[in-house]
Formats: sequence, C-alpha cells, structure tokens
Amino acid sequence: MQEGIVEAIITVLILIFLTVVGVPMIKNNSELVTETLDYTDDLSSITKESLLDLDRNTIKGGDVISFIRFYKDNSSVEVIVNIGADSHTYINENYDKDVFEINYEDSFTNIVEYENGQVKRITCTKN
Repeated sequence: MQEGIVEAIITVLILIFLTVVGVPMIKNNSELVTETLDYTDDLSSITKESLLDLDRNTIKGGDVISFIRFYKDNSSVEVIVNIGADSHTYINENYDKDVFEINYEDSFTNIVEYENGQVKRITCTKN
C-alpha cells in the first residue's frame, strides 16, 4: 500500500515538474520557430537581382562587369557595352578582359529595358 502511495506521489511530482518546466519550454520553442520563419520570409524577399542597382543612370565599369557576370547564365538578357566606336554584346557570355576590356573606374551611362516586368536589355555606354 505504501509503495502505491509513493509511486503516486512520484508520478504527481513528475507531472508537476513537466507542467512547470516543459510547457514554457515548448511555448518558447514554438515562438523561436515562428520568429525564424518570419526572418526567413524577410530574407526570401531579397533576391540577387535586387542587390544590383540597375536603375542608376550613371554607373562605373565595375557595375557593368557585375551585370555581365550576373546575367551570363540568362539567355533572355543581353548586356550591350559601347566604348567609343567599339561595342560588344554579352548573351550567355562571361566577362573576359582579353576579349573586350572594361576599365572598372570608367563612367558609363546605363539604360535598362524591361519586357513584361523582366530585364530584357542593358545598354552601357562609356561617357
């Protein structure tokens, strides 16, 4: 009989412990998961393309090279670079200074054309 009472007391103590400690831990964990998902949603709205500042009128040569490298795997976007009488069009092509050299510090006029909300053509002309 005493063993039954001792077991019942131990069971009650374990349940009280789980209620006092376990429930707040579960609540905190669910809050952490919710906060993490909210943060992930915020990050998912940042795309690589949003990091490119396409809409500036005047850019540097380093920006032009960044555009070329970013769109090298996208056949629907062409990047046209005009330097004096020379011109080069990049479609599915990475920047190679031996083919067409762009100085990182040169200033360029930037024109971006869109089609259905997507970038179609970027024309960069050296000033």
